[in-house]
Amino acid sequence: MQRPPTGARVKTHQAQLFQVSGDGKKQPVPAHNERVLFEREMYLCPHTFTNEAGKKVVEVYFWAGDEVPESAVEDAHVFLQREARSFGGNLVKLTQGKETPEFIQALGGIVIVRRGSSNKYDSLAPNMLCGRRYHGQIAFDEVDFSPSSLCSGFPYLVTQQGKCFLWKGKGSDVDELSCARLIGMDLALMGELEEVEDGNEPDSFWRIFDGGSRLGSADHWRLKPNYDKYCGRLFKSDAADRKQVSLLPTPSVQEDT
Repeated sequence: MQRPPTGARVKTHQAQLFQVSGDGKKQPVPAHNERVLFEREMYLCPHTFTNEAGKKVVEVYFWAGDEVPESAVEDAHVFLQREARSFGGNLVKLTQGKETPEFIQALGGIVIVRRGSSNKYDSLAPNMLCGRRYHGQIAFDEVDFSPSSLCSGFPYLVTQQGKCFLWKGKGSDVDELSCARLIGMDLALMGELEEVEDGNEPDSFWRIFDGGSRLGSADHWRLKPNYDKYCGRLFKSDAADRKQVSLLPTPSVQEDT
């Protein structure tokens, strides 16, 4: 609870999202996709806002997905620096999964990152989105369409053939669920968003996976909604690293006979 707050709140005056190519050409992203990013594409987003200190700021974000070749990113970067100057701001380069709070607020406080590219996206194809708090905003990431992807810590939007389920993990907080409902209503092409409780799923929910089973989740996820400053942490273990090998002499162990 002593963790410092993350994600300063800003007041957005103007923002627009463009899809860009390696040669610097840009085209506006349609309004219905203004918060959707694809991992095989690059985007430019000029953002005019007032920061917490009351100062008017212009930042021009350059976002590249994980599946974009580095050569294409480098080529686009040269052109986009000029674009940023034309917008009157500094170019801020962002990579997938390392977005700034200001960038997500430019998209309306919610970002959806999908696999593949927009020109091959099929809205009727089975897909799953996992929602999570990120820098005070909400991010949705596409995950494998499988019950094994479900984790009690988060809400999931599961869509197939125009029908959408909101699976509510025990650790989902109010903000995550409210944003998931908002996105889910857009995804439910048949007009119905069905909410499913973690541990109390109807048979109709499991049938969309054609069998399969869910891995168990730790029970302590139910505590997550009670901590506003919850965040994920990654631990790496390397057996070859001497830093985690005790150099102190170990006591001998005598076997009882």
